[in-house]
Amino acid sequence: MTRNYTRRNWLKTLGLAGSVTAGVSLAGCATQTSNSEDVYVTNQGSNTVSVVDTATMAVRTTIDVEARPHFAAFSPDGSRAYVVNNGADIITVIDASAREVMSTIEVGPNPLHTAISPTGDYAYTATGGTKEVRRVDLRSETVDQKIPVETIAHVPAFSQDGDRLYIGGGAKQTTIVIDTDDGEIIEEIQIGPATHVAEPSPDGSVIYASSRGTDQVTVIDAASLEVSDTIDISSGTHGIAFHPDENYAYATSESANIVSVIDTTTKQVTKTINVGETPHIVNVEPSGRYAFVTNIGSNSISVIDLAKQQLDTEVDVGAMPTGVAVRP
Repeated sequence: MTRNYTRRNWLKTLGLAGSVTAGVSLAGCATQTSNSEDVYVTNQGSNTVSVVDTATMAVRTTIDVEARPHFAAFSPDGSRAYVVNNGADIITVIDASAREVMSTIEVGPNPLHTAISPTGDYAYTATGGTKEVRRVDLRSETVDQKIPVETIAHVPAFSQDGDRLYIGGGAKQTTIVIDTDDGEIIEEIQIGPATHVAEPSPDGSVIYASSRGTDQVTVIDAASLEVSDTIDISSGTHGIAFHPDENYAYATSESANIVSVIDTTTKQVTKTINVGETPHIVNVEPSGRYAFVTNIGSNSISVIDLAKQQLDTEVDVGAMPTGVAVRP
């Protein structure tokens, strides 16, 4: 079931239909700066999405959404952003060019994270209240498949061909591998306490899995679905992202307020970068210039210059930023 919004109906819902300054900020909505990308940051504590311009490293506009926006993902063509509202049991669909809410999709109790299929047709969303992964058909905006996983699953990611979905198994301490053709679980790979992210490398050969309960990143061979290595980290890991050239990966440690830079050839940490308080999710822009880290405890995102492997700047956003996605 969906709830559709024109601009005026959305403002009316917010009680702002007659206001000049709407809940969805109109500043900068008319045009998009050339040669820059939008970074969407979900602010769980203020029920907003901050849109950061990578050319200026400043908030371009703020979009009001429903309760507890926890995570965001873009369609492959960058035309839509999908925001998971943990407190409203919905996914909010945003027109990424207009930066306006288009509709909401009822997905199920306690949704946490989502991944968009390579074709852009489906969103696979972990619903903690049912311990399932639910497939949403984005053309009809309805749930059309429910996959039991028997745990509150976390951040999902697709294989390059879209045939597999990898997802952190949370309390099951596993990375769960799902066949997207039939919705069956192919394998569950033991990782460690509070397994959160399962991030495939750009070439699809390995998956890096994070565990908040261990001081390591686990490397999974994508062909055999077996653990091939572990990488020692100074503190429990949460978010993971790869550089597009695959030479490096980046892992956040919430308790240490750092991002670890991992050499993917040697499987060693080469550097740690101090960021804001409680760094949660990290995302790398497609060009490989910057990594963006959400800092829950300091209401900001840290911008890391990846060529220099150092902090470039911090951008103040809304309260409790949890998710970050870069528009392709």
